[in-house]
Amino acid sequence: MAPDTRPEEMLTDPSADQTVVGLGHALTEIEVNGHFFGECSLTLVLFDADPAIVERSSAEAVKVMATHDGLLIPETYNLLNAWLSIVPGNSAHNLRRLALLETNYADLSFFFTLDTGARVSPHLGQEALMVFETRHHTPYFFNLHVGDVGHTVVAGATGSGKTFAMSGLITHAQQYEPYTVIFDLGNSYRKLATLFHGSYLEIGLRQRGVTINPFGLEPTAENLHFLHAFARVLLEGVDAYRLSDAEDRELYEAIENVYVLDATQRRLFTLANLLPRSLASRLSKWIEGGRYADLFDHVEDTLTVQRFQVFDFAAARAYPTVLEPLLFYVLHRVNEQLTIASDQGQLTLCVMDEAWRFIQHDRLRAYVQEALKTWRKRNAAMLLATQSIDDFASADLLRTVIESCPTKLLLANPSFDRVRYAELFQLNEMELDLLTELIPRRQLLLKRPDVSKVLTLNVDPRSYWLYTNTPIDNDRVASMFREYGFEAGLDRLAASA
Repeated sequence: MAPDTRPEEMLTDPSADQTVVGLGHALTEIEVNGHFFGECSLTLVLFDADPAIVERSSAEAVKVMATHDGLLIPETYNLLNAWLSIVPGNSAHNLRRLALLETNYADLSFFFTLDTGARVSPHLGQEALMVFETRHHTPYFFNLHVGDVGHTVVAGATGSGKTFAMSGLITHAQQYEPYTVIFDLGNSYRKLATLFHGSYLEIGLRQRGVTINPFGLEPTAENLHFLHAFARVLLEGVDAYRLSDAEDRELYEAIENVYVLDATQRRLFTLANLLPRSLASRLSKWIEGGRYADLFDHVEDTLTVQRFQVFDFAAARAYPTVLEPLLFYVLHRVNEQLTIASDQGQLTLCVMDEAWRFIQHDRLRAYVQEALKTWRKRNAAMLLATQSIDDFASADLLRTVIESCPTKLLLANPSFDRVRYAELFQLNEMELDLLTELIPRRQLLLKRPDVSKVLTLNVDPRSYWLYTNTPIDNDRVASMFREYGFEAGLDRLAASA
């Protein structure tokens, strides 16, 4: 600069001045305010086979950005680098970078990320039960337990895929080597029993595969308490009759007296002979000579619970008077097995498909409610499925069960009562809308205290033929199994898909 040049005559570069000011502000943010800078860039790639569509989309994108004080500049010479830079790992090709404060970065970050579940079950310490697909086409690693509670309710209309989903859960749960007991009402799980070399037992009025004698149980305090409740279910039935306090005491004393006799005399017929005539008459249909004598009045008890056990009560479905005590007795035997499994540190899975909604007697209801409270402490989980919440024998049991199950799997139900579902399952309007959009036999709504998500179950052909329960598929499966046997028939079905 010449000595005689006055300041007002000096040429200045405004853009350079602004750069200096900006650098000063940047130093202030770093040194005084403790912030830091990173590199940022935004690249928008538009593609279509029709160049005219690309031009229109480009103009629309510029307009949208301008409404938010942003500026998009079409690439020319740098076009190839810009395209390559969007591929993960190609940051070296990203030549358009700006400095950005971490506070601005936080403002631009996503408000949420996609929940992927847990790859490892926090409760079991093993890999997730199964993997579903979300509506964003991302995996969701599903686990049965919330904390240490694995109780689950599955609800869906007929044809929604309830048995399909339940079969998937049961099959994948076998990776944990659990004791699995299934209460079935429709021959839905015979294939799984065969696959896992389990036991399939049909129980009803005409089945002779097993004999039941409740007094074959050891006279422990717990068993005596159960036998007292069980006998009350038989005596009181499904009508309004209830034992008086005096009759209740007589019943308990009679049960204790049965165990004073020889083992061959310990049976329901003997109990009836020890009771007053008024009570014995109400027990008459259950003992020798009565129409239900073949159910519980035997000398021996041959009922056993295998590691994978299916009890099919379909033959008793039309007889609630019979179904309730059958459920009660078998459930108690499962409870015995649970003690053994718990001592061995094994998971127990108890599946009740539809059967539980016929429970009406307050003694059996109290037993189930108590099981929901205590089984979690013994590493056991209940899976309870139903197609209707409107015709339960006990509305109190329904509410208690739903409140005790942190996991709800809701399947398609076009005619569901929005008000009732909202109240029972704690669903908001958006969740109710999602429920109406579910695809039958493919999607379900997972509802937990901290999660609400639509999940899709995708299976391979072999699994499909294992899980399916439609009438047409069942006929085809039965025909194939008759001709080729289980394994070969299943392979042929899978190959035909």
